[in-house]
Amino acid sequence: MKTIKFLCISFFFVLLSCNSNDENVLQDVTKSRATRIYLNALKESMHSSNLNSNSSSSFCYTPVFPIEVVYSNGRKVSMNSIEGLKDALRSESKALHINRIIYPFQVQSDLNLEVFEINNELQFEALLFSCESINSIDHYFSSLTCFEFIFPLTVKKNNGDVLFFPNYESMQAELNSLTQNDYWVDFIYPFKIKYGESEALIQDIWDFYDYVDCTPEFGCICTLEYNPVCVQTSNGILHFDNSCWAACAGYSSDDFIDCNESDCECTEEFMPVCVQTPNGILQFTNSCWAACAGYTSEDFVSCD
Repeated sequence: MKTIKFLCISFFFVLLSCNSNDENVLQDVTKSRATRIYLNALKESMHSSNLNSNSSSSFCYTPVFPIEVVYSNGRKVSMNSIEGLKDALRSESKALHINRIIYPFQVQSDLNLEVFEINNELQFEALLFSCESINSIDHYFSSLTCFEFIFPLTVKKNNGDVLFFPNYESMQAELNSLTQNDYWVDFIYPFKIKYGESEALIQDIWDFYDYVDCTPEFGCICTLEYNPVCVQTSNGILHFDNSCWAACAGYSSDDFIDCNESDCECTEEFMPVCVQTPNGILQFTNSCWAACAGYTSEDFVSCD
């Protein structure tokens, strides 16, 4: 399997929401899959860096600014820096978000600073999937997120094949057979997911990433299944009841270590405690594991 590690202030947001007949409002509101894949990778780096100071927001390539983007309302906006683009992402909503980066634009290699021009969707997508900082769709099946997929489900492979999965077992069998050069690039929409006790219809890649990001609108909704995972941080080892809670904290399976490596002499007694963080609520198996992560009883909040 190919494992890929690939603002608005109020005034600006009001400008984006305006209906106008000027040259900055386009009739074409085409959505770019490549743009959304890149923007979600940038969002994920922003999310994880809140809790993990070692996380990098750097990918294989960085856009050469300024770039122009088109919003879902057709408005064309110039982004002048990576920080400006991040600010725009923080202000996105289902009603108003970036649909695409306008071609052509340039990117600079983070390795040798060489500059390339991206002229179309195929070029952009190929560039992204050549980068170890970008997650392909299959990544989200092997790393639990805040929701469950509802079958049947259909996905597209990088070679153009379309795969239909009637159930979880058929999907898992295909995942296990993926080679280093195989990966899934997208779904066939629509499909359904389950989060908590509710179901949601996923209409496009924006909807999918909106749930993957585990934004505060939905919160981190994880089961009480006890299948512990651990993550090494600068403050010690974090112990999570399962990989979903780790994902909500901004970690992926690539961050997991053997829980036996921990210096914390805590039991596996399941008496969960929770802590409020900037990214949401973290649940620990018991107060001992929370203490190992640097929290005290004064930090505890209700897990309900």
